[in-house]
Amino acid sequence: MINAHLAPNLRIADPFHGIEKSGATEAVNSMLAQSDQGIVTLFPVWPAGKNASFWQLRQKGAFVVSSAKENDRASYAEVTSEAGGTLRLKNPWPTGTFTVTDTSGAAVPFTTANGVISVQTAVGRTYRIVPV
Repeated sequence: MINAHLAPNLRIADPFHGIEKSGATEAVNSMLAQSDQGIVTLFPVWPAGKNASFWQLRQKGAFVVSSAKENDRASYAEVTSEAGGTLRLKNPWPTGTFTVTDTSGAAVPFTTANGVISVQTAVGRTYRIVPV
């Protein structure tokens, strides 16, 4: 239904309803990424066995997030910090290792605790987190 009625500006185009149509878009966005209590979670309720990707979804804390999921595993997370501060990302690779780099490929320090990756960010910088 969404695909059949999607307008170029990503709103549902039909001769009925109003602002409540944005709920369908919000529902899909929330399946791809969520922020709760300062922690960003990728694909929190995305259906198992279904690949997905998204680009530049805004999250709380002025973080703009992109990611992809293939074969039930996140392949990367890319986060641009618009205000600086601490990025807290629920670790999408709890049984593996990962790296955090900036756009030049330089390693960025991070910590992990209780299944959360924490990265001190700078205004306007982009960070890439990938499994090894």
